[in-house]
Amino acid sequence: MINIFVIDDDLVALYASIYKLEQAEVDVAVKGFDGAQKALDYLSDLSEKKENFPEVILLDLVMPVMNGWGFLEAFERLFGNPIDSKIYILSALENSKDRIRAKKHPKVSGVFVKPISQAIVQKIALEGDS
Repeated sequence: MINIFVIDDDLVALYASIYKLEQAEVDVAVKGFDGAQKALDYLSDLSEKKENFPEVILLDLVMPVMNGWGFLEAFERLFGNPIDSKIYILSALENSKDRIRAKKHPKVSGVFVKPISQAIVQKIALEGDS
């Protein structure tokens, strides 16, 4: 089973992503967060309990309060290396600078444009299962 976290403040996009992941022909457990800080708090709790992090994190970049870049910085600061979670950006990425920056970020395993497709789900599942 692949544990996947989806972090997106847009509830329609969040639940659509969760639904698409759960409908895939892959054994997944999906947990959604409507804010980056909520996800960090949950990850901190997992870390304190010495429980495993998710294999895959799907992260939106454009969110209020703490955006995806802030999440990546805090994730690295709080948990350092090595963390086996693969982080994928799942965003509208209308700004090409953000797309380039995301592709170059050392913690980002891939960049996908919303909405999530079955092909993306299969790619994430294959990489998350490795």
